[in-house]
Amino acid sequence: MLDFDAMAIRVVNADRHALELVGVLDAEDGAQYADMAAPEEYSTSRRILKGETILVHDAERELDPKRAGDRGSSRGGGGPS
Repeated sequence: MLDFDAMAIRVVNADRHALELVGVLDAEDGAQYADMAAPEEYSTSRRILKGETILVHDAERELDPKRAGDRGSSRGGGGPS
């Protein structure tokens, strides 16, 4: 069983300078998601660009609250808007 409060799917765009929002699943219907986000807003971006698959078990512990995207993800807000 998978249980998410919210989930956003982003892909690296062709120029590799932005993360483009592809889809959103949000159980609360309250989160706001920016259409584009800078990779620097997420601590996982460098690993993803290398092709690594990342599974975050505890967002508050594993993500960097100094980064806007990580702050939004750990609050369930999906990152910067």
